[in-house]
Amino acid sequence: MMEYLPLFPCLRTSDILNRPDFKKLQLLLNMRDWVPTYSGTTALSLAARSLKKLDRTHIIVPSFNCGHEIEPFLRENFKIDMYRINRYGIIDFDHLASKLTGRRQVVLVTHFFGFPQHIEEISEFCRKKNVYVLEDCAHSFLSTIAGKPLGSWGDLSIYSYRKSLPSPDGGGLMINNPDLSLVLPSSVPNAMSVMKKTAELIINQLQTSASFSSPLAFKFIAGIKRALLLLQSLIQKGTRQESLHFYSPDDESYEYSSEILDWKISELSLRVIANCNHQKIRKSRIRNYQYVAKALKGAERLRPLFPNLPDGTCPLGFPFIGPENCDEIHDVMADYPYLLLWWPQFHPGVKWHDFSDSVWLKRNCYFLSIHQDLRKSHLDFLIDCTLEADQKLRGK
Repeated sequence: MMEYLPLFPCLRTSDILNRPDFKKLQLLLNMRDWVPTYSGTTALSLAARSLKKLDRTHIIVPSFNCGHEIEPFLRENFKIDMYRINRYGIIDFDHLASKLTGRRQVVLVTHFFGFPQHIEEISEFCRKKNVYVLEDCAHSFLSTIAGKPLGSWGDLSIYSYRKSLPSPDGGGLMINNPDLSLVLPSSVPNAMSVMKKTAELIINQLQTSASFSSPLAFKFIAGIKRALLLLQSLIQKGTRQESLHFYSPDDESYEYSSEILDWKISELSLRVIANCNHQKIRKSRIRNYQYVAKALKGAERLRPLFPNLPDGTCPLGFPFIGPENCDEIHDVMADYPYLLLWWPQFHPGVKWHDFSDSVWLKRNCYFLSIHQDLRKSHLDFLIDCTLEADQKLRGK
C-alpha cells in the first residue's frame, strides 16, 4: 500500500462544527489594520495597490522565490529588481544595500520556511534610506523573534494561514505604517471552490489516519477522492457559469484568474482559524522538526538548509539540500515522491542567469513535511526515505 502524507495540514469536522471564539482570534493575531484575504497572493495584490497609491512602485524581491510573490506586482506594472539569497537561504545584505536608493522603493523580505531573516537590522536600514519594507510571512505565521510575531517590522506584512492551519483558504494583509491605506477585497470566494478544498482537506485527514494502519479503509477513501475529482471534471466541462468554476489557492501557474485577487477569506476558513489551538500546533511542529533533525544527523550527502532551529521559530517544514556537485540528485530523489523539490518553477519575467545561488537552491532544495497531523510513524517513514536517498547519493 502506498502511504499517504499530505503536504499541509488536514481538516477535522470538529474544526468546522465547534463554535469559534472570534474575539480570541483578534487578540491572538494582534492586528489593528488587518485584512483577511483568500490567499497570500491576494494579500500581495492588495499590498501592491496600497503601495501604488503612494507611488511606491519599484519593488526589490529576493532571488529565491516561487514567482507568486512577483506576479501581483507585474500585474500592477511595478518595476521589479532582485537581490541575492545565498545557498543557505540568507539575504546577501551587501547586495541588497547596493540596490537601495529610497525613491519609490519597497523591499520584500521573505522568512523562508518560517525561519526569520535579520528583519530588525534590515527594517532599520531601510527606514534610514526611506525604503518601505513588505514582510512576507506566508511561511511564518506562528514564528516570533524575542516573543514578537514576525510581520511586526514591515510597513506592510502578508500571511498565508492555510499553509500552517487546516483552512481551505486564508491569507492576510497587515499594515503597520499609518501612511498606507487599507485596500479591501471586494467579493467573496465562489462556494464551489471553498467546498472542493474543504472536502479535499477532510479526505486528506481520513487518508492520513488510515495510512499505515488500515489498507481497506485507505483504498475506500482513495476511491471517494477519485470520484470527487471525476465529478469536478464533469462540472467544469458542462458549465460556463463562473459560480461553478473551481479555483484553488494551490494553483502554481502564473496565469491564474485575476478574480481571486479581490476575494475575501471564506467564512468557513475564519471559523477554522479561530477554532485552532495555535499554541498546540506550534509546539507540535517544533517537536516534529527536532525529531527529524536528530534522526537525520547521520546523513552525509543531504543536510538541513538551516542547521539550527532558533528560539521562536515555528518551521513550515524541514528543508534540506543536496550535495553541491551532484548532477544525479534528481534521478535519486525521483524514487521518493514525499521528498519534494521546493519551488522548481522559474517565473519567465526574471533574469535568472544573474542569480546562480538561487537557481542552485531551486534545483537542490527539498522539503519534508513535519506538520501537526503527522504521527511518529509518518515521520519515521519520511526519515527512512531520506536516509535511503542519502545512502544512494554517497555512491555518486
